Amino acid sequence: MSDVRTCMECGKLLVDRVEEVERTGTGVSRSTGECATYRIWSCVNAECVLYRTDIYREQLADRTDR
Repeated sequence: MSDVRTCMECGKLLVDRVEEVERTGTGVSRSTGECATYRIWSCVNAECVLYRTDIYREQLADRTDR
């Protein structure tokens, strides 16, 4: 399965969450009403030094329907 990611420090499986980041316009830095959607992978092993650290970020899609 290609979507399986592991922590580079402890080797345990990572969990992912989806975040939307609102884009801003150029110049006056106004909102464009567009969002970029990302999947963020992080470590949930409480004994790892990277616990709760965002390790990977991949862009999923752009939304312009707002």
